[in-house]
Amino acid sequence: MKEGENGWTCTRQRWRFVNPESLSYLSQNIYPMFKYIFAITFFASFVACKSDSVPETKVDSLVSPNIDRLVLNTTFDIQKLKGIYHGSFDGTPISISINYANGINISGYNIHKGLKRNMRGNLEPFGSQFKLVLDEPGTNKYDGHFELFIDTATFEGKGSWQPKNDQSLKKKDFTFVKDKTEGYNQLASSWTDSLGRIMTMNVDGSAQFAYYTGKGTPQEQLQNIAGNWQDQKDSVIVFWQPNTIFPSRRSAFFVKREKYEGDSTIYVQGLLGENMEWVNEAP
Repeated sequence: MKEGENGWTCTRQRWRFVNPESLSYLSQNIYPMFKYIFAITFFASFVACKSDSVPETKVDSLVSPNIDRLVLNTTFDIQKLKGIYHGSFDGTPISISINYANGINISGYNIHKGLKRNMRGNLEPFGSQFKLVLDEPGTNKYDGHFELFIDTATFEGKGSWQPKNDQSLKKKDFTFVKDKTEGYNQLASSWTDSLGRIMTMNVDGSAQFAYYTGKGTPQEQLQNIAGNWQDQKDSVIVFWQPNTIFPSRRSAFFVKREKYEGDSTIYVQGLLGENMEWVNEAP
């Protein structure tokens, strides 16, 4: 650039402004050029960074899927753990129902002597078994902490229970096995005696006894006693919660079975117990 051209002059080998009009030249010619250069450089840098960046991932996807894979790496379908398990707990039947399993989370409920308690916790592979750690809510005197070990080949297991609240209660060890009837059991039905009282036995091992007192409205008259039952081939044993109808809290019923000619199935015809004959209420 020549001296004096567009308002520039040279002093000691340095260029400096001598004409204010040169500012107008810069704003109209030089500055726009720098804007385009800056925009192109920024865009190229952004594309390069974007191609090398890690795709955005939600926080929960960094946690749950990894935990699920940790469990499923055993190649065992944990959904097979769901179902009803029957066992003997301190000499009386206990039923454990697992109705939810996802990743390491598992939940269900148990019934013992008619008391039904929800429970939830975690599971983990343990050799050829799965270990289930389950806790009851803690709002009942008899609530506690379960540890169950289920063999994935036989679906039999061993478990332990420790009290949460009442330390006068002792730890209990017990065994159990999964119910393989797939929800069908002829005994799991409603049975009526000659007094119109109804005893219902459910597939999850729970039982209810319904009767009327004869005082007040029908709703007020209706009374229910909860229990749980156990099939012992030729008989059914029911353990009840405290009540005045069954003071011993234990009822035994003989099972009447019959086989028809040409049919290999043995059918339950009724129950005999508590000085009564009980017939199936189902049509």
